[in-house]
Amino acid sequence: MRYLIGFDIDGTLVDDNSELSEETVDYIKKLTKEGHIVSLITGRPFRTTKTLYDQLELKTPLGNYSGSSIHSPYDDNFETIEFKMDPQVVKDVMKKYGEYVRNGFSEIEDKIYLFKEDQGLIDWLHVPGTELILNSYDIQETISGAVLFIAPEVVEEVEQFCLTYENLGCRYWRSLKKDEYAVLEIYTTLSSKATAMEVIRKYYDIPHENTIALGDGTNDIEMLEYAHYSASMKNAPKRVRNAAKYEAGSNNENGAIEFVEKVLKKAL
Repeated sequence: MRYLIGFDIDGTLVDDNSELSEETVDYIKKLTKEGHIVSLITGRPFRTTKTLYDQLELKTPLGNYSGSSIHSPYDDNFETIEFKMDPQVVKDVMKKYGEYVRNGFSEIEDKIYLFKEDQGLIDWLHVPGTELILNSYDIQETISGAVLFIAPEVVEEVEQFCLTYENLGCRYWRSLKKDEYAVLEIYTTLSSKATAMEVIRKYYDIPHENTIALGDGTNDIEMLEYAHYSASMKNAPKRVRNAAKYEAGSNNENGAIEFVEKVLKKAL
């Protein structure tokens, strides 16, 4: 009996140094050999997912941009599905609230619009081999989403402003420097990580009762609510924990794979 196992990456599958433990790599390779479908379902673009994907020797479909791009790099029979949004909302937000925006970026495949030049963000975005457009939010193409680093005192107002647009959603969280800015993500509600899980489940004809999902962020909530077996990480905030049926250990202690092992052994 095979399972579909959807892993978020950051804060879930990798540790706080963004590294995979040897135990995680070995266990996921074992899952694949046993016939289970392991899928990475992440807010990351594929270019920053590929190294981990190849390290795990995966050949399965995955969901990038929180499910807005569902594709399979090594399976020509899998039809890529993409959900995009009109960039006008970004322009409107910047026009109305620009003075409160510390910085922001938006991605279109291998093109990145970085609203204000910042070397730290450039390094974080992993831009080698991509087209980087600096000091601009004059986006011409449909986009997968946008991220703004914004003053905390206006973040809820901006969220409500974005929600006036059709098929758009917002989610936000505080930065580590809580008094400095909040991180606001604008995304299309036409897709989610749950969408990616369902597409992949149907592709492999896996019963819903054989679905497992793990995550730690607000963009994981729909996926955690969707999966038959779901666990939030110990390091997840309360509203994410409330969406999951179980709680796994910390991402620094192989909590994700330990939970999967319990499910497969019927040891919950």
